[in-house]
Amino acid sequence: MTDYPIIFSPPMVRALLREVAQPGTGKTMTRRLAWRCPCEPGAPAHVCGAGGYAGWKSSIWAKVKPGDLLWVKEAIRFNPEHSNFYYEADNKGVGDRVCARLIEREKERGRPYVNLGGRYVPRFTTRLVLTVNGNKVEQPQDISAEDASAEGCQCLPCEGPHRGPEASYWTMDERSAAPIKRTTPFLAFKAFWEVLHSERGWEANPTVAAPSFTPALRDMEAV
Repeated sequence: MTDYPIIFSPPMVRALLREVAQPGTGKTMTRRLAWRCPCEPGAPAHVCGAGGYAGWKSSIWAKVKPGDLLWVKEAIRFNPEHSNFYYEADNKGVGDRVCARLIEREKERGRPYVNLGGRYVPRFTTRLVLTVNGNKVEQPQDISAEDASAEGCQCLPCEGPHRGPEASYWTMDERSAAPIKRTTPFLAFKAFWEVLHSERGWEANPTVAAPSFTPALRDMEAV
């Protein structure tokens, strides 16, 4: 068994939490590049895979196997009014133990308390651990409707006086100020991918690893 850190945006963290609370309604799959890009840091995402994969190396995501653990790195913000840190996804406090360690960590670094993006949070802040059930390699455009739903896409009823009782839409982020609404899970996933990687990122259709998993609320340091 190997454990890996994995970054998720607030909408995807909410989808993971939804799956923990109500299995079958949230996120149980993700897609990450199967090859490690040799481009310079900061190169546009849409170039990945556009010219083939000569010289590339297999990414860690292609090596993930059943039984491995993925510990979620998510954004945390500091509220000076309450002198506490909160998870950005659901505005829940990190807890006294984690808060005390974060405060001590920032004191040691000699800097004021700051908001931490998912890339920069330490391991001890982890509250979500994903147990890998399987992994496959494919391309984003090959995603099935079932897998799009497993990515965290959900079906919600349309609102408004002129909507029929069965009118609904699919979205990857219901709490967005302007949620992307589509008629199918595939189209909702495609739109979300384009937000993350641009339209050219979708057109490039890079090879990705697609691990499936079961999320749980766990203290990674106790694993």
